[in-house]
Amino acid sequence: MFYKTDTKENSVSEHISLMDAAREYGFSRDYLRFLIFKNELRGEKIGRNWTVKREWVDEFLAKRENTKKTNFQWSERNS
Repeated sequence: MFYKTDTKENSVSEHISLMDAAREYGFSRDYLRFLIFKNELRGEKIGRNWTVKREWVDEFLAKRENTKKTNFQWSERNS
């Protein structure tokens, strides 16, 4: 699920670079790129740089948290 943006309707100001997202969320830039390539995190390539939106990172974190809770509940039931 890679997205390339060339249209003006998607404002670049909504996007943040992977480096900025890494600093803000405490991940490495390479890890964020890895998540994009694994289709776990949505990203858009603007020019030659990958970018994300904060809402996409928040959605990823929410899904990851739900997965952790589900796995914990499943392991508790099977203990």
